[in-house]
Amino acid sequence: MAIISFFLWLIVKQPLLSSIIATLTALFAFVPTIRKSWKNPYSETLSSYVINVLRQAITLVAIGTYSIITVINPLTWVFANLALALLLILRRITLKK
Repeated sequence: MAIISFFLWLIVKQPLLSSIIATLTALFAFVPTIRKSWKNPYSETLSSYVINVLRQAITLVAIGTYSIITVINPLTWVFANLALALLLILRRITLKK
């Protein structure tokens, strides 16, 4: 999928589609982390995901020109890291009971 997104950006001149596919590719690669975190929420460092939410939020603020192409990746990672951080918190609470 990464090669396809590169092809779309470089040869076909479709940067939006390329950004979407590249972001989806990275998001699909995040799925095993989500599965592992569900089974063993203590295997991941919660603070790293909270820091990543802040880092991507700062990235969004720092963007000079806003467009779907420039916002899609950091915005996706704000929500993905926030969701995983919440999953870790909720699963840890649930397993303690």
